[in-house]
Amino acid sequence: MKKFLAFLLMLSMLLTAFVACKNGEGDETTLAPEGTEAPAGVTIDDAVEYLTSMYKSDEGKKTPADYQIIAQIPIDGIKFEVTWTVDLETITLTLENGLYTVDLPSKNEAEITYTLTATVKDSAGNTVEKSFTRVLPVYDNSAAVTEPKEGEAYKLFIVQANLGQTLFLTGETQNNENKFIMTTETPADGLEFMVEKATGGVKIYTTINGTKTYVYAHTTTAADGKVSKYVGYSTENSSIFTYHADVNAWFTKCDNIDYVFGTYSSYSTACISESSYINAENTGVSQFVVAFMSKEAAEAFVPSETPKDPTTLTSIKDILAIGEKLEHNANTVEKYLVTGTVTEIKNETYGNLYITDAEGNTLYIYGLYDKDGTTRFDAMANKPEVGDTITVISIVSNYNGPQLKNAVIKSHVKAPTTADGSTPIADILNIGNGLAHNTATTEQYTVKGTITEVKNTTYGNFYIVDEAGNSLYVYGLYDEAGARYDAMANKPEVGDFVVLYSVVSNYNGPQLKNAVLKELTKGQGAPETTQPATPATPVELEAVKPIVGNAYSFAFVQKNVENKVLYITGVMDGYYMATTEDKLASANVFVEETTGGYHLYCVVGGAKYYINMVKSGTYVNAKFEETASTLYTYDETLKTVKADVDGTAYIFGTKADGTYKTIGPMKADSGCFYAQFVVVDKK
Repeated sequence: MKKFLAFLLMLSMLLTAFVACKNGEGDETTLAPEGTEAPAGVTIDDAVEYLTSMYKSDEGKKTPADYQIIAQIPIDGIKFEVTWTVDLETITLTLENGLYTVDLPSKNEAEITYTLTATVKDSAGNTVEKSFTRVLPVYDNSAAVTEPKEGEAYKLFIVQANLGQTLFLTGETQNNENKFIMTTETPADGLEFMVEKATGGVKIYTTINGTKTYVYAHTTTAADGKVSKYVGYSTENSSIFTYHADVNAWFTKCDNIDYVFGTYSSYSTACISESSYINAENTGVSQFVVAFMSKEAAEAFVPSETPKDPTTLTSIKDILAIGEKLEHNANTVEKYLVTGTVTEIKNETYGNLYITDAEGNTLYIYGLYDKDGTTRFDAMANKPEVGDTITVISIVSNYNGPQLKNAVIKSHVKAPTTADGSTPIADILNIGNGLAHNTATTEQYTVKGTITEVKNTTYGNFYIVDEAGNSLYVYGLYDEAGARYDAMANKPEVGDFVVLYSVVSNYNGPQLKNAVLKELTKGQGAPETTQPATPATPVELEAVKPIVGNAYSFAFVQKNVENKVLYITGVMDGYYMATTEDKLASANVFVEETTGGYHLYCVVGGAKYYINMVKSGTYVNAKFEETASTLYTYDETLKTVKADVDGTAYIFGTKADGTYKTIGPMKADSGCFYAQFVVVDKK
């Protein structure tokens, strides 16, 4: 902004000088002394109009960095003085060399709209005021170190204003592809980095698995000339980074082209972008740079509370209204929960598509990701198709019109494929996983399945399974007359086929809540759980002992279902951990060293969740939680981790006498099918 405004001022002066020469004046433009009348036709209103034309396009703009505004308006050789005031105490204005510098605070914890008021004065002493609004976004540049020293440890961090988060770089890269560096909101989980001087700047390095490892930026060029830009880690190659104070950013060169180290839009991974994309106006607004933070500052850093994902639906009509109020290429900080039916898919790679609601309102989605927040549309195992209903969480943006940007799927319901209009259990699980804990849908669904286990004969809590082997928990059952399960004359039992009508809820996982029994068929469709067929060729996992810092998949072989290898996904299915056959959709699982053994955690959508064994009454359940509560040790015989729960050894597995595809804590001597650590190539 500083350069742009200075350019306008210079241009105005040059034009004035040009007009003077054209009129035969011959000498330089002079400023009239106090009391001199302006030339005929030039009024103070012209000066105000000139000022307005300069700044009206900045109305409501976010300003994360200092900028300058003019103190004089010269028109046809006459100078109009401009003085400025601001209504926010944390902002100061300093006049120097004909320009006011708007000095912003180095840290701002809440978005604030402020007003700059210009008082334009002519030579006769007449004044006119004109006000402009600006926005001070949430940011914190106070911890940034611009001259890191050799031999000192730092954290690399990004203030991601669009997410309302301060992110610290970790030793992981997205999908282990070494293309984008993963981040965390927890400073202690971020790596420590150091620098070494090099010609033209510094090299940045860290230690991964005991080895000195450099931050390495590189590009690749495809046959069609498209350039892909990546940043990751390397023990052999390194990049040189140079600090550019005008945009408060670190640049590096690839093939003689400057790139900025940071991120943009609503991404949480560190990447490199062409330096032409960043300027003093968009630093901290749409371009978010990687910076150094001292180790001491990082240890004292208190992460701000992450905005919770919304649980209340916002209509497409309201989303369109929100987007219309945004400037071109601007985004909201807030995220919204939106649902609609897919009507058209415009791009099969990124997942650009249109959704519509029952009222016919249509909304464009620019970029769609799976529930983990990192799996792009083209890599999804179960892509939404025209006719499917999806519920997503997303920011709203305006790019030639309102749209959702880089939306993340919370639930996905396939278009009905049967005449009875029932919803498959797989889709019910998707819907439930998209809900916040202890919330439920307002919509009710028809669901069919066979009862496999009755957990409570008073309220009617039981499990049903469909032909595909998907299992769903039903919490409470009533008949159509309102009688509870224990009062029913003809109670559903194990092996019975039921048709239920219910809302979907999430209480430590998806479930039907207070379902109504629509149909009951006794003894039909019971799943085969005894004496399963033994596959001719047994499958054994190539289990490995986990190393701290390395990513693994946590998998088991379901020998009763065609020896399928199933991987945990990082989400719950009832009281158990859900799994998938798609190794690319599996969660990255890690061990974390602690006194006496390990903690176990997974990373889902960039968030870290500890995998705990939690006792509830007489049961031991699996839970994904933000803090670790379970101590694991590695069993060399079983080649997996185990935990002691009230004096009994437990491992993660599933019963060997059924076709279950979920896993949870099982007694180590139960003979279950149990999970082990495997290395999965997710490229």
